[in-house]
Amino acid sequence: MTTLPKPHFIPALGGVRAFIAWWVVLFHAQSHLLALVPEFAGFLRPIVGSGHIRVDIFFVLSGFVLSYRYAPEFQTPRGTGYVAFVLRRLWRIYPLHVLTLVVLLLLAGVAGLSGRDPGLLRDSGGFDVLTNLLLIQAWILPMKFSWNYPAWSLSSEWLAYLTFPVLSALLWRLRSAWAAFAGATFLLIGMSIVCTWMLNIGVYGYDFMIRLVTEFTAGCLLYHVFRAGILRHWRWDVLTPALFVAALILGVWMEVQGYKVFWLVLLFALFLFGLAHEVGPAKRLFESRLMQYWGRRSYSLYITHALSIYLLAALLPAAGFGDSGLGLRVPVLVVYLCFPALVGALTYRYLEKPLRKMDVNRLLFWRSQAVDADT
Repeated sequence: MTTLPKPHFIPALGGVRAFIAWWVVLFHAQSHLLALVPEFAGFLRPIVGSGHIRVDIFFVLSGFVLSYRYAPEFQTPRGTGYVAFVLRRLWRIYPLHVLTLVVLLLLAGVAGLSGRDPGLLRDSGGFDVLTNLLLIQAWILPMKFSWNYPAWSLSSEWLAYLTFPVLSALLWRLRSAWAAFAGATFLLIGMSIVCTWMLNIGVYGYDFMIRLVTEFTAGCLLYHVFRAGILRHWRWDVLTPALFVAALILGVWMEVQGYKVFWLVLLFALFLFGLAHEVGPAKRLFESRLMQYWGRRSYSLYITHALSIYLLAALLPAAGFGDSGLGLRVPVLVVYLCFPALVGALTYRYLEKPLRKMDVNRLLFWRSQAVDADT
């Protein structure tokens, strides 16, 4: 493979994280939102319902961005480099994960003492506390959602971080960019077939790890296609927005028809690949101030939004406004959208951002000059 110039940060891919995070929020809050505006349920349900593909997009994005930033450094794995990388990635996700878990444990204790149904906490137990603290809850099959349920993807990402340096070193030895492209395509098609079949026959809880392994690896492979530059002359200024719009429209149609939407990952993967070329209207959209703002805050929004929704459901239950007029229900709807945003923004400002400025490797006496990837 030929090699493009030394990579730089791609702001548009950071903006995609804003899109993914907010799609997740809408997906998990959909029952409350639709209860407040049932008049628009037929229109909104298929749009937010296809949001369960959002983490799949992130797994592809994560594989691509980590490879884009770190693959050249891991051409030959080194013990100290591996430890430094893993510690930086763990420091990136772990503090807010633990904080959110502790808050949920406190809420569960208060709910238990008051005799109230703890809602989303009811399926979580002591063993789940341990697996969540170790970030291995998604490794135990069949996987179940527990405590801060979006954290299952953090557990999956943690496994990806642990294996990435070795995987990256192996993929660097690929001699053919077309083989990398074919490999990424094969993995995503295979995942779509297998996961659709498993859910159709009623096998649940095993697809999550399949999705992580195939999609993250596909993202790494697409980086090597990008690095080689074999498709850089395609009209990505036109193709990228077309792929994005097509994926959204197809997702709505498949949701209405009751089809599994795993196949959308193929379109979104090509969209991410095209966006990395930084041309056209899609680049300008995802580089906009709004997308960059929420891209930086996407992790805080993602990791705290389930807690925010739980608090809103307990303090301002949407079902209680079912007989109210639209003039009252709309402000409550705005609260359901603004409260997770406020919690995410404050968490980023006062916790995530200060913590990210700390060099965990220096704190633990590991020498590293790596700059953390914003993923």
